[in-house]
Amino acid sequence: MPPLQIVIDTNVLLCALRSRRGPSFWLFSTLGDPRWQANISTALMLESEEKLLEQRAVLGLTLAEIATVLDMLARRCRHRVIYFHWRPRSRDPDDDFLVDLAGGGCDYCITFNLRDWPADVHPKAMTPGQFLAMLPRIP
Repeated sequence: MPPLQIVIDTNVLLCALRSRRGPSFWLFSTLGDPRWQANISTALMLESEEKLLEQRAVLGLTLAEIATVLDMLARRCRHRVIYFHWRPRSRDPDDDFLVDLAGGGCDYCITFNLRDWPADVHPKAMTPGQFLAMLPRIP
């Protein structure tokens, strides 16, 4: 069975870096799990960099540590080109690129902003905990 294709929203990355407990941290600590493949775009990398730099003091990260996190994402995630659609598609216009990225062949978008995800858009959005609960167990 091919791995599930997912997009992980920046808010999940920030949560994972705030705490080593919970499904958000699990997602990032298991990048490379054969059951799923994380996907990223240039726009998502830029947003991740922007948010990490904004939250640097809260997260307690140095610039070098932020660079390491971004490098890890670039190496372990599948890069996809976004084909932009008509705007707006999300209730939060800043998330339209995420809808476009996930809609380009992904199965799920992992986010805490479920209320902003358009109901008529594939793929389905779910929280990290929901994704973890639905993953098939490794035999």
